[in-house]
Amino acid sequence: PYGGESTPFHAHATFNWTVRIWTNEGGPSTMSPTSDAATFTTGFVGNPWGDTELDHGWLALPNDKSHQVRTMFTLPANKTAISARAYIAAPGYAAVWINGVELGQSHALGPWTTWSKRVLYQSYEIAPSALLMNQTAGNVIGVWLGNGQFRSKWSHAACKGGPPPITFSLTIHVSFDDGSSAFFGGTRQAGTWRAAAGPILSNDVYNGTHYDARAETPGWRTSHYDASSWEMLLPYGNTPCPLGPVSVDAFVPIQIVRRTAPLNVTRQADGSFLFFFPENLAGVVELNLARGEVPSGTSLTMAHSEQLKDSSGNLCLVACDGKGVEVFYPFATQSGSATSAIDIYTRNGTAPVVGWRPRFTYHGFQFVNLTGWPAGMAPPTTATLTQLAVHSDNARIGKLTVAPTSKVLQAIEGNIVRTLLNNMHSVESDCPTRERVGWTGDGQATAETAFRTLDVASFYEKWMQDMEDAMGGDG
Repeated sequence: PYGGESTPFHAHATFNWTVRIWTNEGGPSTMSPTSDAATFTTGFVGNPWGDTELDHGWLALPNDKSHQVRTMFTLPANKTAISARAYIAAPGYAAVWINGVELGQSHALGPWTTWSKRVLYQSYEIAPSALLMNQTAGNVIGVWLGNGQFRSKWSHAACKGGPPPITFSLTIHVSFDDGSSAFFGGTRQAGTWRAAAGPILSNDVYNGTHYDARAETPGWRTSHYDASSWEMLLPYGNTPCPLGPVSVDAFVPIQIVRRTAPLNVTRQADGSFLFFFPENLAGVVELNLARGEVPSGTSLTMAHSEQLKDSSGNLCLVACDGKGVEVFYPFATQSGSATSAIDIYTRNGTAPVVGWRPRFTYHGFQFVNLTGWPAGMAPPTTATLTQLAVHSDNARIGKLTVAPTSKVLQAIEGNIVRTLLNNMHSVESDCPTRERVGWTGDGQATAETAFRTLDVASFYEKWMQDMEDAMGGDG
């Protein structure tokens, strides 16, 4: 049993805990049974990230074109793994696979911090069955890395010399049946990590993702793939943007929280197709194509918008005033052009495309204009695109109770809750389309409503720490 503060927790261990009410007489209440047991797992307790005894350091991609990295590690043949966890810190975004199995349920949108003060690491459980004990084959760690806010136009302006290189730090902790444990595959072993370009040609949290399936490298997350021609990763070196200490990301993850089909799809005069969804929300769309539905090499462009410019179905790509005139925000678009919130998928072959979604981005939208669909082919349907809501998964805890006939009040409350959640992506933002930054005035205006409606204790704890980290020396 836990002995209190005099018996500190030790690292990389799982603890069980229960709750029971005790009375002021010093004994357990007979009216309250002991709760069901729950568990939690500790991370790097007492071992700062980067400790020389551990197996991770900061590695950087060799160039801006490479975004997928991998390494291999071998487990001892005379032991059996009983538990394992992967720990990754990335100031940008990261998605991790072990032997081809993706870890975690998030949309690969990591936490946004003041990186010179703090970088948060995320922990993912690995099923022992996913690990290969075969010494010949070995285990493969595969990682996709994205720019995130770390390399966005908001953040890299403070870095000398332009955007910093994409960097990450990773290690895997494995416990064995004989009571021993060890770290494997860590980024301190720089010479074992390799990087290469892949299908993500570009990614930007504001402007979207360009994905070319013809550039995929099948099998790169498995042991039989030959990565000898891939480039070696480089030590990050803390330049041009120095990184602060690393601590655990114990906060609410950014998740795909629901999927919604479009209400309708209409062909536009220019041959494009307009998808109209039930909600205006923050997220992405999921693409599904049947076998041979569009030819190989076809590029499908998906432009997202919260509103239409006119009755003809033309999108307002950034924002429109009351007369349908677009208002551009240079900080939210590329050189002030209307190119934000656009994802591109280029097809490879004729096999079905099931559940493809753009990584490392999100958009605020209710309308999607799909261009590039070949003329003469059967048009897309409501099954072609699905709207995915993506935000910090703050649970609903409060609800306004009104009469079933009060449809207007119900709609207003629903709009309030969706607006709050649409602006929760690690920090509370002003909007999910243009700026997407944590202006504290917006947070102050909505804080009371947020706390009455959502479980935001850990979300605000993280944001308050962000404010302290971002504070200058003069306060």
